[in-house]
Amino acid sequence: MISKGHHRLNSTNSYSQSKTFYIKKQPAIEVKRGFDKLLASIVIVVLALFLAYALTPYITAFFTAIIFFTLFNSTHSLLSRYFGKQIAAGLVIVLTILIAVLPLILLIPAMLGQVGPVASQASELISMIPDPDTSIPSNIRDFLSSQISSAATFLRGLLISAIQSLGSATVSLIITYFTLYYLLTNKERAGEITLKIIPFKKESAIRLIEEFKRVTYSTIVATGVVALVQSAIFTATLFLLRIDGALIWGLLALIASFIPVAGIPFVWIPAMILQFAQGNMIAAICILIVGLILSNVVDNLLRPFIQKRIGALHPLTSLLGLIIGLPFFGMAGVVVGPLLISYFLLLVRMYREEYF
Repeated sequence: MISKGHHRLNSTNSYSQSKTFYIKKQPAIEVKRGFDKLLASIVIVVLALFLAYALTPYITAFFTAIIFFTLFNSTHSLLSRYFGKQIAAGLVIVLTILIAVLPLILLIPAMLGQVGPVASQASELISMIPDPDTSIPSNIRDFLSSQISSAATFLRGLLISAIQSLGSATVSLIITYFTLYYLLTNKERAGEITLKIIPFKKESAIRLIEEFKRVTYSTIVATGVVALVQSAIFTATLFLLRIDGALIWGLLALIASFIPVAGIPFVWIPAMILQFAQGNMIAAICILIVGLILSNVVDNLLRPFIQKRIGALHPLTSLLGLIIGLPFFGMAGVVVGPLLISYFLLLVRMYREEYF
């Protein structure tokens, strides 16, 4: 009896000691686990920042791939029924090259040669302003002249940098189309990864993706198509009238079309005044007629028609997007800038709805 009781007592003591040891050991394990988690988080953040820094020159490439995917996803789905995913992705890539890349490759060298004539025309336009004694103060005249000179230098710099950075542009194109090919051929996997990394509930994340699509369409299609139509008609008019620098005037019209409220009149009115001052009355009248059509018919009929079906971009978003986009992304900033502003506002709205 005594030995059995003694055995039970020893067992109880052993259990108590092991329990005490476990309780003492538990906080140490949790501390070590917390330290390991913190260390792993720091390593991940540092690597993420390094990768983001290393890939900064190619952010436009990834962004372009996402835009192409959003715009041509339905086209790829249609082609996949007949050719399979891989071949359909190749056809979409060829289509985007024909629509977006090839025209730029052909137009940029031609535009570069026309910067000088347009700058001369602008300087001539400033010189036609009456004497400062009777109308405009000399400091305003000097300011306008300097701004035109700066704008011409900036535009020339954009075009020259586009040619000089041919190597990096080639790398960017490769990254764009590799990313686009992956997105098109692995839609389901890409969708799963996207839903996991978006810091919202699944329902909110799905709604966010749909909103991203809507914003992209409203920016690229609604605003972009109208800008392209206006720019193309204006450029063709200047070509038919044999006016020097038609491509540069057209490029300026394209950029101006993204500016809310005023838009393309910023370009066609100075062009008309210049032709009128030079005595080219027929050219001036033609530019006036075409300009009025673009400003009234296209802006007041085509733009609302498209926006009603696709979506409208807020004027302030367009303006801020241009201000931010052009210096950081060059010519691509005309589209990328407004998109970034739209995406930021969308994320803020979703964040507020999700957590507040």
